[in-house]
Amino acid sequence: MRTVLTAAALILAVPALSACGFSPLYGRSDIAVVPGKQDASLVRDELAQIEIDPIPTRLGLTMRNNLLDLLTPDGEPTAPIYRLTITLREHNEGLLIQDDSSITRYNYRLRAAYVLRDFKSGQVLQSGEESAVAAWNVADSQFATLSAEKDVRTRAARELSQTLRLRLGVAFEQRARAG
Repeated sequence: MRTVLTAAALILAVPALSACGFSPLYGRSDIAVVPGKQDASLVRDELAQIEIDPIPTRLGLTMRNNLLDLLTPDGEPTAPIYRLTITLREHNEGLLIQDDSSITRYNYRLRAAYVLRDFKSGQVLQSGEESAVAAWNVADSQFATLSAEKDVRTRAARELSQTLRLRLGVAFEQRARAG
């Protein structure tokens, strides 16, 4: 009996959800993302047309690779429509300070200033700054401390890449809805 009620509730919920105006950001849509295109494009198709400029440093390489995986999973575009430029800044902030003035916990903040431009004209389409914060502990072992610091940088780069993908996706969706 309980299974039947659950199934009935799900069947009734589907039309209600579609009536609320919800549409997935990366799913199929009837809205053309780029005005003037004949067929309805997907936000993910527009994201796949972004060329990501190289980002200096090893962390920049990690960040760029994360973005390539998220934005262009089928490989870099051969004829990109957009160019994404990113500048990274890092900062460690001591959180737990012991009686002997040693710091045993840090907050690591990674900031990315980004600019999305039209590839041909160079016109700025979207710009902003996003950040990610992650914490790490100082261990008794120097190796463990270095490993924790490396891991926190990787985690922050991954989180920041996901945030940038979301920001760019929302920007494309808003452009599509505006006309």
